[in-house]
Amino acid sequence: MKKVTGKDIVVLLGIFLLIVCVNFIGGFFTKEGLYVWYQGLEKAPWNPPDFVFGPVWAFLYIMIALSVWTIYLSKGKKELCYILFGLQLFFNVVWTICFFAWQSPLLALIDIVILDVLVLFTIIAFSKVSRVAAWLLVPYFFWILYASSLNIYIYVVN
Repeated sequence: MKKVTGKDIVVLLGIFLLIVCVNFIGGFFTKEGLYVWYQGLEKAPWNPPDFVFGPVWAFLYIMIALSVWTIYLSKGKKELCYILFGLQLFFNVVWTICFFAWQSPLLALIDIVILDVLVLFTIIAFSKVSRVAAWLLVPYFFWILYASSLNIYIYVVN
């Protein structure tokens, strides 16, 4: 990894801004279906209380941002890393739209399975450039696998 410069800090801030925008978009669509539709669904016995999701996602978004920044600072071929990172971020937002705005657990399930695969591929691609960057994505990967189980339950039971 190279020595961090002022430009590198600006890039980190830009990455955080991108992640905040993704979070904002997700939050906007979540509000569309959260209070009436989602509250009426039968959820998995292992579903956490609603207040858990915000802090967990805040932590994960920080880890995701630091991960891609670590790739930025690293040497090596990064094009595939950036493509996979962008794709998984896109499918992350699309899940929220499918689930909350369109109120479609089936479309959300299809999306989150794609997201699971993309994050796994992103971790593999990142590991070829920086093991630290790859490990920073592991909590995110396990969380979306967990979220997949919640989505499956909602789809099957409701």
